[in-house]
Amino acid sequence: EDTAGELVLKDISEQETMENQDYTLTEPDDNVFETQRAYTPSFSDYSDSAKIFNLVNPQAEYTSGRCWAACVATLNNYYTGGSVTAANVASRTGISAGATTTQVRNALSTYNMSSVYTSSKLKWSVYGNAIANKKGVILMLQSTKTYTQNGYTGYIKHMAVGYGYRLSGTTEYMTMWDPARNNRNGGYYTAAYYGSTGTGFTYEVNNVTFNWTESLTCAKK
Repeated sequence: EDTAGELVLKDISEQETMENQDYTLTEPDDNVFETQRAYTPSFSDYSDSAKIFNLVNPQAEYTSGRCWAACVATLNNYYTGGSVTAANVASRTGISAGATTTQVRNALSTYNMSSVYTSSKLKWSVYGNAIANKKGVILMLQSTKTYTQNGYTGYIKHMAVGYGYRLSGTTEYMTMWDPARNNRNGGYYTAAYYGSTGTGFTYEVNNVTFNWTESLTCAKK
């Protein structure tokens, strides 16, 4: 596995674009589902040096084990302009907490999204090409060591959404939405790659350190 590169994380609130927008994240009734309607997803920044999705209603997990559902909801809302929540996705799929890769892909399909599974991190060029073509990337993460939580000991799985990138000189920045940021209320991150082919990824949230181990590249059907 290629670990030549390494990411250094910074709070994305330091950036000057859409990260400064104020979102109020609410959780409506589980039985309220967003219907498909005509909508064109867009970029908040589209230039030679940056391509960043204009996220609409990015969603938090709120409850442990629903990061996958929040990622599905966040991408659905980007593609449709809707307001689906993690709770909506969990209710519609019948999965209260935690989901397998197949279940996440089925959930994406339920919300009219396709997905391509990669059993590794994405190289920078592959990630950048996906973003340029409005394909969001669900980052599938695994803790670097075992933890004990709620009586369970083992590796912790987590998911976040890669939704853009920015170049500054020779440094490549990846923009992310993490449903577990800010005590499970969701938040933005920016992370810097070192080396154009580097795919090393060390990521910390809620005092747990993760590696990026698998990927789902998603698109609107």
